[in-house]
Amino acid sequence: MTSFTIHPAALIMPRPSEEDRASLLLSIAEEGLHQPIMLCEGMILDGVTRAGILEELDATGTHIEPRYENFTGTDPISYVKSVNCNRRQLNTTQKLCIAADWLDLVRAGEVAFVATPGIKTRDAVAQRFGIRNGRQLDAVARVKREAEPLYEAMASGGLSLGRAEVELGYRKPATAPPVPPGRAALVEWGRDVMVRAAVRYGKVSDDWEAVPDAIDALMKELLNG
Repeated sequence: MTSFTIHPAALIMPRPSEEDRASLLLSIAEEGLHQPIMLCEGMILDGVTRAGILEELDATGTHIEPRYENFTGTDPISYVKSVNCNRRQLNTTQKLCIAADWLDLVRAGEVAFVATPGIKTRDAVAQRFGIRNGRQLDAVARVKREAEPLYEAMASGGLSLGRAEVELGYRKPATAPPVPPGRAALVEWGRDVMVRAAVRYGKVSDDWEAVPDAIDALMKELLNG
């Protein structure tokens, strides 16, 4: 099959786990491509893993006919973000890592990006990825700079930004407050736990839908501790 270079926008997405890749390889080998490989300016915009699997299968004597489509939109970044975030179960921290990696590419001049006048490039990139607090990208960059293994765990979905900051001593671990008596007091206690959990797991600013998972994780940690 024809080899293509990878579009810069495709580089921001984390690669699938070995288990997910193996599952995709088996599916493609048995059923072929369900989704075409998307090209933009002659480069792979979406389908890097699929293209790699096709090459791997071809080298072993199993030829799967590739299918290609050309991107006709005007915003490759939004396209990649949209199709991948919908296709994969990416958590909040993984999305932050993607945005932070894209910011690195912008600052290095490897991709063109026009920010709104009067807005920092960091904040403009954050807005493009639906992140309200651009300072979170700085936090991700600090973890990447000072502890690459922790960053890799974040990018793969195994560690939250909040937890990484605790590991590095940037943030104190949260503890559950004493449970007070009475219904009204219990409601206030629950809210306090919610905020502590959200802050603890780096989810307080944007992703309130993820707070229940954060609370569950915090409670399990406290009970096991």
